[in-house]
Amino acid sequence: MRYSKRVEWCDTSDIGDILKALSDPEILSLAGGLPAPELFPIDDIKLATALVLDREGRRALQYSSAYGDPRLREIVAKRMTEKYRTPAKAEEVLITNGSQQALDMAGKVFLDEGSVVLCESPTYLGALGAFKTYGARFVGVETDKDGMVIEDLERKLKEIEDVRMVYVNPDFQNPTGIDWSVDRRKAFAEVVGRYGVPPWRTTPTGSFVSTGPALPQ
Repeated sequence: MRYSKRVEWCDTSDIGDILKALSDPEILSLAGGLPAPELFPIDDIKLATALVLDREGRRALQYSSAYGDPRLREIVAKRMTEKYRTPAKAEEVLITNGSQQALDMAGKVFLDEGSVVLCESPTYLGALGAFKTYGARFVGVETDKDGMVIEDLERKLKEIEDVRMVYVNPDFQNPTGIDWSVDRRKAFAEVVGRYGVPPWRTTPTGSFVSTGPALPQ
């Protein structure tokens, strides 16, 4: 039986291995970022589910647009515009089932076999796993307490061919926990904008943000 190259590139999953180990109730792991189960808001989730079914009925269980509920996209765009001062329109918002799905979609859209992804050193294992599926090559950029070192980033953008994206995690960076400084964020945005490389980042809540081009409708 012949398999695709993607199967060869995905011979293992670092996060999958961590979660597999956690199936043992005797293990208390600090590696996977799993929340304490006793903190799950079970009653609130039950209430929210009941409210949705009462208000929306069968519509809530029906297939819908792959881009997500239009009203939710409006709410997200409004929040991005008003709270975070990042002008956004509903048609530029794509709702995904967590950041991992969005990472996979970014790889599908931008990466070919051999394409380069620049990332912090160290970086989030889940992003490496998602992008590796598409045959990406990873090049680490020097990182200090304020974030990605801009001089090293620009040097690699100049010297390396076929850089398709720069992946960063500037808020509570995984795995170091650092927060990028404001000056470093501004310098980063200026450099990647000048080189025309889309930056992608995940947030601590698992949402996924692109300040690069929107996906085609």
